[in-house]
Amino acid sequence: MRTAMSRCGAVLLTAVLLCATLPGIAASSPEEFHNYLEKYRTPEMDIELDSHVQLWYNASTFNRSGEWVEVSFAGVAHPHRMDIVALFAPADAYERGSAPVKYEFADQSPEYLGTGSGRLRFRLVNLRQDMRFVMVRHPYTRPVVFAKGPELWNADPNELTGIHLMPGHRPVDMLVQWTSKNGTLPFVRFGYRPDKLIFSIPATTETYTRAQLCGAPANAEGWIDPGQLHTAVLSGLTPETRYYYAVGTGLGTRLERLSEVHSFLSHPGVGPDLSVSVLAVADQGVGEPDGARAAMEYQPALRVARSMEADFQRGHPGLDGAKPRGYRMVLHNGDISYARGYGALWDTFLFQQRELMTRVPVVTSIANHERDWPGQAFYFTSADSGGECGVPYYARFPMPRPNLAPDQAFYSFDFGPAHVAVMSTEHDYTPGSDQHLWLSGDLAAVDRSRTPWLILMGHRPMYIDANDFDYPGGKQTTAIEMRTALEVLLRLHRVDLVLTGHHHSYQRTCAVHLNRCVRPHAQEHRSTHGTVHVTFGHGGADLTANGFDRTPRWIKFEDFSTHGHVRLHMNGSHLHLQAIESEQGAVFDEVMLSTSTSQDDNIADNYDDYDLVEMAPALRGGQTVWVEDGAADQTVTVDSATLLPQDAMQDPLARFSAQESALKTSHRVERPLLRDSA
Repeated sequence: MRTAMSRCGAVLLTAVLLCATLPGIAASSPEEFHNYLEKYRTPEMDIELDSHVQLWYNASTFNRSGEWVEVSFAGVAHPHRMDIVALFAPADAYERGSAPVKYEFADQSPEYLGTGSGRLRFRLVNLRQDMRFVMVRHPYTRPVVFAKGPELWNADPNELTGIHLMPGHRPVDMLVQWTSKNGTLPFVRFGYRPDKLIFSIPATTETYTRAQLCGAPANAEGWIDPGQLHTAVLSGLTPETRYYYAVGTGLGTRLERLSEVHSFLSHPGVGPDLSVSVLAVADQGVGEPDGARAAMEYQPALRVARSMEADFQRGHPGLDGAKPRGYRMVLHNGDISYARGYGALWDTFLFQQRELMTRVPVVTSIANHERDWPGQAFYFTSADSGGECGVPYYARFPMPRPNLAPDQAFYSFDFGPAHVAVMSTEHDYTPGSDQHLWLSGDLAAVDRSRTPWLILMGHRPMYIDANDFDYPGGKQTTAIEMRTALEVLLRLHRVDLVLTGHHHSYQRTCAVHLNRCVRPHAQEHRSTHGTVHVTFGHGGADLTANGFDRTPRWIKFEDFSTHGHVRLHMNGSHLHLQAIESEQGAVFDEVMLSTSTSQDDNIADNYDDYDLVEMAPALRGGQTVWVEDGAADQTVTVDSATLLPQDAMQDPLARFSAQESALKTSHRVERPLLRDSA
């Protein structure tokens, strides 16, 4: 299903001009924001307290994350629909140019506009300091604090929060991380029974400072002290064994404290005789259960988190129909919290995900809203990270990278019958780059008799039904460049599945190569010549419906209106992918791949008249395309560039054969196949 929106026309595709500069193509919105706090005019905030207004709570202290507080207010002489109740941390942050943690409009209390009185309930997350609620007028123009409540005292700033599991460098390792305000001597206690945690492992402690961040709001109004981040490595674990654990601080002292006990199943091992299931999500963010404004657009993220928890609790029958089994890992393809420089959202996100992330390891890939900042990222020049430039991400998700360079984000691991390579689409992936060399070597080293399934995971998609041709960073522009750089590797090493996000929709391709579906087989057969690409950026962020007027034929299923997540079930012979909607937990798309292949699995020969467009030799500089468009060939000049001769259009199979031997690619982009959308 498509949502009616302005879409780009599809006669001319070019990856070097803004969409709005081309005939028949609508401009994208000039203003984009992902967070309500971006609209709050913190630099203009003033304080003019009204002594007639009262603001009070039903509690004077809070003890732990997840508690609720009721905020009451009265005596507002001229209530306005733009008046807000805002939470600040620390309690005096509103006096020091900080943005609120979150806020709600006072008129969400129904009687407010008529009486100047009301009450609202807020869910709290422990940010390791005291807090305060204030009332503010004109938050989006010139904020004025006109009432303040008392300090809300934090009874336990050293609460052990943000507990989450991550894979280690070896299958027998598991990482555990958590946060405290200033706890010392951190450790993990674990064992085989919840009442007998017989092993203790010390943890290391890291943090990051305001000075390490790249810009505002991260190092300015959005800054909040992240506390101490403690990480322990549980090593030498027996495969397929349930372990119970608790994290703590003050090891061996009178101040020793422990969290509640959690448990996990250790790594299942590696091999084609194993069966595993994982959950996957991307572009999620934070949903506030109290409805307060913090992370814009992302209320569905909370429903997706609960849907994933329900999946985890139910288990599944597995591919062999056996008794219910558990999901063993969560893959998160980036745009994780959408904090974008407002640090409290990292704490809120980890609290939102706690039921899963304390029980199964999470694997993450860095994305634009974690890393991108002018001068910091590849060639993407946006400020999408809000000044974070990857620092909070790396601190909270120390994935098993091959080295611990400060800004190195690619790695791989084996899990059951699969080898998973995790790339960064925000770092240089072009031929000759460190990442390209690593990926080429990593894929080449895979033993398919040991891990028959080969999966590539990253944030930005290589194949996507999207009409965004902005440069740099447009979704279609980047897809073209990624195929140019990487598609030969996918074909050469027979990558089965590419998992991505970034576009806020769900889309699945056929087994595709060079913009073509390979010769079709029964759906359950995988292809040795094509790769299935699945984009599941529907994890909570506001959905996007900017597909082409008519859907490319390599798209086998797409949905622009449903939030949810993905399940993957794998054994040595089959891979079953299911897309799950978050409202009812129903399957709305699925595909089964098999390790069986066909001898005639070749690129399909039914080329359409208008399907391939040859870009100018330098994609980032060329602005002319040659289009094979139905009955007549045509050349189109854009911005006085040099025309490409028609004979530049070589036979794609012959060209690819030469490319494969040399590990080089040419600049090739699909012209969308014009098919009426439903």
